[in-house]
Parts: sequence; structure tokens; C-alpha cells
Amino acid sequence: MGAPVVSYPPGVLSQIEDMRRPEGRIHWAGTELALVSTGYMDGAIESGKRVATELTERIKQEGNGKM
Repeated sequence: MGAPVVSYPPGVLSQIEDMRRPEGRIHWAGTELALVSTGYMDGAIESGKRVATELTERIKQEGNGKM
């Protein structure tokens, strides 16, 4: 009947090195990528905060504010 949380099929996570790792200018966020409260609003907020921190650090490293 369904559930509010994501459930990956067997073997998926062992095939993916790090689903949270940015790919170029793309930073992945979403409740499915949260470390805590996966599948819930709290997880989405956690994931969004993680990406905001990643982007802030990236901008600081580049020094000119361009991404």
C-alpha cells in the first residue's frame, strides 16, 4: 500500500559511490539523500542545509563569487 520513505532495491547503494557528491555545478538535495529522517520533511531540510553549506564553501574557495 506504499510508504512515506524511499526504499532502494537490493544492490543499488553498493553500486553508487556517493549519491550526495556534486557533479560539476549540480549539487544534489532531497529527502532521499538525507542522513536522518529520510523520506520526511525534516530530511529534506537537512539535505537542503547540506547543499547550502557545500555551495557556500565552493563560493569561498573560488574567491570571486562565480560558480
